[in-house]
Amino acid sequence: MLDIPGFLASARRIFLLSRKPSWKDYQTMAKITGLGIIAIGLIGFAVIFTFKLLSIGS
Repeated sequence: MLDIPGFLASARRIFLLSRKPSWKDYQTMAKITGLGIIAIGLIGFAVIFTFKLLSIGS
């Protein structure tokens, strides 16, 4: 059913292996996240623009 001791052992192992990201790591993650947000926005804009151009939907 619930393996609480196993979960706690896994959580402890992950906690011991984890570390605080460096400033360079943080900047890289922020850039990738920003590019992803921009890409999703551009795709959404292209879809809406195409639908309006072709008069599809409302």
